[in-house]
Amino acid sequence: MDRAYLDFARLYNITQLLSFFITRAKKNTKFRRIYSHPVDRNCGLICDQTIMMVNYQSLQDYPEKLRRHKIFRF
Repeated sequence: MDRAYLDFARLYNITQLLSFFITRAKKNTKFRRIYSHPVDRNCGLICDQTIMMVNYQSLQDYPEKLRRHKIFRF
């Protein structure tokens, strides 16, 4: 999926079909961290977080928690 436009309603439909998705978030995506999971930084993983959307429309389109991974790009 293109990161120029994040369609959270479409992503939520994918989740409801018991599937998963991976996408690159835009820089202006607003969320709040719920929990930080432990990470092994030796494999290039910077953070592993459980997040929720903050923006009203995004929260209406995707009401569940998401998992956010940030990796080190070489």
